[in-house]
Amino acid sequence: MDTALVVLAKAPETAKARLAAAIGRAAATRVAAALLDDALARGETGAFAPRFLDWDGPADHPVPVRAGRGDWTCRSQAAGNLGRRMERALAAALEHAPRALLMGTDCPDLGGPALASAARHLDSADLVLVPAVDGGYALIGAGRGARPHLHDLFAGMAWGGSGVAAATRERARRGGFVVAETETLRDLDDAADLAALAGRHPFLAAAQRD
Repeated sequence: MDTALVVLAKAPETAKARLAAAIGRAAATRVAAALLDDALARGETGAFAPRFLDWDGPADHPVPVRAGRGDWTCRSQAAGNLGRRMERALAAALEHAPRALLMGTDCPDLGGPALASAARHLDSADLVLVPAVDGGYALIGAGRGARPHLHDLFAGMAWGGSGVAAATRERARRGGFVVAETETLRDLDDAADLAALAGRHPFLAAAQRD
């Protein structure tokens, strides 16, 4: 497939602040850890190479230690805001493969077929987005030709708002990029998302209860 895959992840103990406010820090940590495990498992279902876990937690945490022994190369995230970290993660992946996909851990609906579909879109597009219900996106992918222009896509973005995907589309249009999109999926940020997704993904309900 000649496509690199990057998972951008926080340590579960510091992830999911909005969810923690609703269900408690301990339960939110368990859910975040389950999401991270699931994201790595989903990434291993496709013919992606290389695979990177870009991590903002401690190097001796069980997750990067485990990932570093398998199909994943664990890297420290770049310094700076989310846009800077995403830019550097995608640019670095494109040094190793002609195209790359970058995703977080929050969208369990983004399974193997959806990842493969996103990669195939890069056969004819410069960028691919998997839009999210909240107006952001669950995945962004790029071909190597877009690498010199990634800063223009990510810098100065109002991250966390409902207009992230729309603003990214507009920036790409102004840059002359061909953008492909897949179906819109739901990611998990708060208790309402957890309730909506747990029916399709029982591991989420189990993680909340344990």
